[in-house]
Amino acid sequence: MDVYHQPMTALANGRRSWKAITAGLSPEELADFEKAMENLELYERVWDLFEYSTGLSDNIQNLELRITSNNPIVPMNIYRKSEAASPDWLMGELEIYLEAYYDLIDQCKEFPDW
Repeated sequence: MDVYHQPMTALANGRRSWKAITAGLSPEELADFEKAMENLELYERVWDLFEYSTGLSDNIQNLELRITSNNPIVPMNIYRKSEAASPDWLMGELEIYLEAYYDLIDQCKEFPDW
């Protein structure tokens, strides 16, 4: 198992069997477990942001490659004709990715670690 996924597994196990884990604990121990669950939920949020932004970055890099493939100065690019590489199509995709990026920023406004 990947080290980065271990906290996610611990969080899923904790959510699934919370009553069994916390049965018979003192209030101090219960408070410690609740704090640990909060930390794991924070980790989950950070991990989700990381995965989402990584995927968004990969898609934007692929879009950049498709845009640069339209350069007629590069040999053999003059023979590449595709509707998916047309400027109108690419601008539509670019707008979608920019909207996703700004949505990500809006979602992270109140997240201090972002």
